[in-house]
Amino acid sequence: MSCSIAFLLIERAFKPRAEGVEFSREEYGRPFFHVAQVGVALCLLFYTPLITILPGEFVAAKRYFDPQSYDSLTTVWLALCGAFAYCYSSTLRRERYFVHLAIAALLWAEGSLLAHIEAAWLIALVAFVATALVMSLAARFAPINEFFAQPFNQVATIIGWLMCLVAFQSLMFSISQQAFALNWRMIIAIVLAAAIFGAGLVKAKSRIDFYAAASLLSVACLLSLRKLDAEVYLIAMLFLIPAYAGLWLSRRLERTAWGPLTEDFHLSALLLACLVIFAAAIGYQSLVAHKLALALLALELAGLFAVSAFITEKREERAIQLYACILFAAFSYISFLKAFEFEGHQLALLAMLFPLALIAGSFAIKQKLSLLTSDSEKGEGQGTQRLSFRAFLPQTSLPLRISAAALTLVGIAFASTLNLIPEHKFAGVWLMLELAAVFAALSFMTAEREISLIRFFFSVVFLTISYGFLVGLIADQMATSRTEYALTAFSLWVLALYCPSCIGALRRELRASSSLLSTIIAGILLLICIVGASLEDFRRPEAFHLALAMVSTLVVVGVKEALHLLASRSYFHASISGIIGITLLATLLRVAAVEFETLLAWMAALAIAYLLASHFLRRRGIERSIFLPIALEANLITAASLILVLFSHSYDVSFTLTAFFVTGLVAIFYALSAYLARATKPRAPGSEMAIRWGPLSGYSTGTAYVGSAYSYAAFSVLLISASVLFNHFGAGSWSELSWLLVPLLIVYLFAELWLRGTAFSGAPFLVAQVALPVVVALGLWSGLSEVVTHLGAAAFFAEVAIFYLLSAGFKRTGDFLYPALGALAVALWEMLLRMCLAWPEAAAQPLKDIRSRCPGESETRRTSARHSRKSYCG
Repeated sequence: MSCSIAFLLIERAFKPRAEGVEFSREEYGRPFFHVAQVGVALCLLFYTPLITILPGEFVAAKRYFDPQSYDSLTTVWLALCGAFAYCYSSTLRRERYFVHLAIAALLWAEGSLLAHIEAAWLIALVAFVATALVMSLAARFAPINEFFAQPFNQVATIIGWLMCLVAFQSLMFSISQQAFALNWRMIIAIVLAAAIFGAGLVKAKSRIDFYAAASLLSVACLLSLRKLDAEVYLIAMLFLIPAYAGLWLSRRLERTAWGPLTEDFHLSALLLACLVIFAAAIGYQSLVAHKLALALLALELAGLFAVSAFITEKREERAIQLYACILFAAFSYISFLKAFEFEGHQLALLAMLFPLALIAGSFAIKQKLSLLTSDSEKGEGQGTQRLSFRAFLPQTSLPLRISAAALTLVGIAFASTLNLIPEHKFAGVWLMLELAAVFAALSFMTAEREISLIRFFFSVVFLTISYGFLVGLIADQMATSRTEYALTAFSLWVLALYCPSCIGALRRELRASSSLLSTIIAGILLLICIVGASLEDFRRPEAFHLALAMVSTLVVVGVKEALHLLASRSYFHASISGIIGITLLATLLRVAAVEFETLLAWMAALAIAYLLASHFLRRRGIERSIFLPIALEANLITAASLILVLFSHSYDVSFTLTAFFVTGLVAIFYALSAYLARATKPRAPGSEMAIRWGPLSGYSTGTAYVGSAYSYAAFSVLLISASVLFNHFGAGSWSELSWLLVPLLIVYLFAELWLRGTAFSGAPFLVAQVALPVVVALGLWSGLSEVVTHLGAAAFFAEVAIFYLLSAGFKRTGDFLYPALGALAVALWEMLLRMCLAWPEAAAQPLKDIRSRCPGESETRRTSARHSRKSYCG
């Protein structure tokens, strides 16, 4: 090594090439330089343990080198001499790789010295990192040439990045292995490595140096807290302090030389927050035991995201951070409540205050924004802070409202899991009131009409549920049945819900939603009353209160629907009002325990009342949407009453007088309908559709005019009513009924003369013509299975003949003579048969004498005569 250094110095003894110089440095000094470099390299190589890794062929004299007997202190001096040689060479040749070799030799000397004093590997790590820090500081801040500064900086940076790997590996070990022993020397080395990048950050404002230094400092802080056995929640809370510092610096250094790094300070703060969230999620089990600390941690995160959102300029990023802020604030509030171990219903009540607070904040922000807008119009308050608030506030109100709605839905889902109905009705009252208040406030702050209507509807729904809880709470304290009390209470609630729709000062959406829900509840109550009136046995003494509740419910709901009908003039409410009247009457009759046919008679009478009311309203010029549903319901009731009274009767017994009254009332209904229809709306000229067949020519078909249809129905039902009456007084078969109905049809023919020119003109005649063939066919079919005398058959066909003869005479047409003459012939034939079977006894006496004298011959003749008479009659 001494010879090599001497050769380096000798190389400078030669003079540079010039005129008159015989031994120039370029020709004679260069070999000394090269030999010196080889000697230095061989000395450093052979007096180190590296000799053991070289193959034997490469070093022939390897057996003379024993690395185990080397002295580390000698290696130190050799390395220092090598460092001097390389440093001197770099000065001579101005090549930077000599500087790198000199640094490597110095580090080798340092390592050999540490090995000589038997220092631990962590102390050696700290020493090397400290040396790298000194080189970095010297390169960046000492007044040295760039030729030496750049290699120093490069080597220090390499050591810093290697230390990053060591630091993160130590962090992974400390997290994954519980038995991993942390050492302060490792933490000091990490801090020194962070100082290396910090020096580069201060000098060059480099982003890479910033993130490397921040990462190493974070790892050092985390390892220090782990070394101190700090709790997980305490580590998470303390780690948010540098995050807040990063946000403060990003705002503070915006207009300084550190301006390009403000976004990096901001981003590093968010990264720290994300790391804290990730660590808290992993160690959540340990955080659950410290609910107050968890609440404080979530509150710190919420504040961090709030500050970050305020200093963020991009709208989308600001919105995301605002939602994160609200989420962690809600989590903090819930954790705070859980720390006091509230029960489920109490927790739900207190938790729903948070959405209300968000809505109040949104409203306050809107008010503040309006004040800032008015100040800007006046030219006041144009400072930076006021301008920042003006840009920040409009983007804050909407996330607050959306978050309030989302958290409310979460609260509803949580409340649905609670057992509120049987156990905690009082809590249910207040919880539903809170939900109603949330949706009402959101509706008032919403400009879109459809969304506001939906939210108002939900508000009224939750208000109704709250009222239901209150009703159940009061019913538990009273002796009355819950069903009866609930019917009465909700009928009053229907009326109360409808009242806001009549107040014009309220918002239109609120009025519409309350009106809609009142109608829905009214419909539900009506269905309950219909089912109760149909199935309940009111003869039981305990059913009296239920009947009273149903009647009062129907009355109150009817009043509400009547008011709603007067206000809306809609078909729907007119129909509901009519159905309520029907249900009320049916309920009263069921309570009175009347017979089913009596109930049908009352229903038919109610249909007549509906018909008269509809006509009265139509004559007064009321809208069609009011009287038309009532008229339609009257027709439906009438048809249903007629069908039920006929088909619900057992045909083994005769019809009752009540059934006759039902059919009679139906006939009166159709007669009144025909009269009122013709009296209200006269026929339009040329609009009538008439029958073109001979005997019925000129009569309306009933499809053109409602009045004609009603008149036909009236006389048809009158015929049915007469059949029911005849059946009641003993006409038990169709043969008997047809014998009685044909004279009634003849009366129909005379009624045609009396009713000509009225609303019933043509109806009796046409009904009689259609009904007579049916009556005759049924009578003949029934006569085939019964004993009918020839005199009765003759009288029946005579009635038919008279009917068609009168029809021919009234209409002055011969077409009716065909059935008339046919029926008359049958009647005469039956009379002849009746006379043949009734010969007098005196005329038969001579035959008896002959038979007595010739018994055999007489019997033969009598038998042949009987057969011949039968065949002739057949």
